[in-house]
Amino acid sequence: MGAGLNNGRVAPIAGSMVSPIVLALSTLAVGGATPVVPPDAPPEAPSSRPAVERATVAAINRVRRRASLRRVRVGRPLSRAAARHGAWLLRSDRFQHEGPRGEPFWTRLRPVHARGPHGEVIAFNESCRARDARRVVRAWMNSPTHRRVLMSPRFRWVGISVMSPERCGFGIYVADFGS
Repeated sequence: MGAGLNNGRVAPIAGSMVSPIVLALSTLAVGGATPVVPPDAPPEAPSSRPAVERATVAAINRVRRRASLRRVRVGRPLSRAAARHGAWLLRSDRFQHEGPRGEPFWTRLRPVHARGPHGEVIAFNESCRARDARRVVRAWMNSPTHRRVLMSPRFRWVGISVMSPERCGFGIYVADFGS
């Protein structure tokens, strides 16, 4: 179990979370804030994982387009790295950018996407629906440090993963960015 949300680095996933979306950020070795967003959507059946991931990329590209930025394209190697990290977060009951041995996020991105810089945003959401992707991206955009990653003109590639337990009681979003 992690040390909780108070230190901004490690947090337990299971248990009683008071808010539906919890976010964390690291970009180029800089830690970020952990904003919390209240729920605003009624219960709905979960969407398929690929549908939620596609919706997340579409929502990211929608906000980038509004700022006249080039869209990010899905990179399979980055998506695999995001999926591995999301699966580890789910298995280990953690919510953090660092890997199992405390290594920074970019150390797992550099081997699959050598060009730097790299960025990562993660979110915990209490449901798994494609329409939640907009809420997650909106929450990222409402945090200056998360917004800086999503809106960086240097990023051209993204790897998205949304992991959830078998019955989709919640979703862990991982978005890894590369130039």
